[in-house]
Amino acid sequence: MSDVKYVVVLPTNPEYDRVTEVAIRGTLLQEPQQFSINFVNSPSCTDNITYHFKVNIPSQKIIQNYKSDGEWSASEQQTVLNIFDDFRLCCIGFLWNRA
Repeated sequence: MSDVKYVVVLPTNPEYDRVTEVAIRGTLLQEPQQFSINFVNSPSCTDNITYHFKVNIPSQKIIQNYKSDGEWSASEQQTVLNIFDDFRLCCIGFLWNRA
């Protein structure tokens, strides 16, 4: 899989202490096998990934976990019967501390 990287800094709003929803839109390359999205505090720090989200398209699996001090957490996996019928994936209950 070739890496296509896109970095964006999410805007902050001093009236709210956390983001409750993020919408990401994109177009996959032809015949993709997988794609992933990482939420990080700093794009230059690869030892800490606040939230990692990967979709394996052939197996229709969604994998979620995080990385702290270079160590990956146990992953949570879901199988979705047809992931692209309604590609609106919601991750509920994932909160992180703002250091």
